[in-house]
Amino acid sequence: MVIDTCSMSESKGSTSNLDFIEFCRRKHMINQLTLLTGSNCHLCHRAKAMLNPLVIEKDWELLEVSIHGNKDLEEAYAIRIPVVVFPDGSEKGWPFTTAQIRRLLQEKSSSL
Repeated sequence: MVIDTCSMSESKGSTSNLDFIEFCRRKHMINQLTLLTGSNCHLCHRAKAMLNPLVIEKDWELLEVSIHGNKDLEEAYAIRIPVVVFPDGSEKGWPFTTAQIRRLLQEKSSSL
């Protein structure tokens, strides 16, 4: 399992939320979940703790992307975080359960 982060400074000025998320996803392999988080977000910490064993089990990677400092991401996701973004661009926002994410990972793994 690799947990990585992606920051605005790395994206060389990309300001669109979709461009930024896409930049972060392309930085890594396809079997990756992106977790959109915020600063001081207790639900985000909870979601990350929930996802860690799942990505290990499925041999996926977890990329944590903070929406902090990205106006578009903050506008789009501030009241929705934590949000899991799958490689195909589909999203699962909070609340979610371990079973829901496990099922979605299974579906996504079999469709790759």
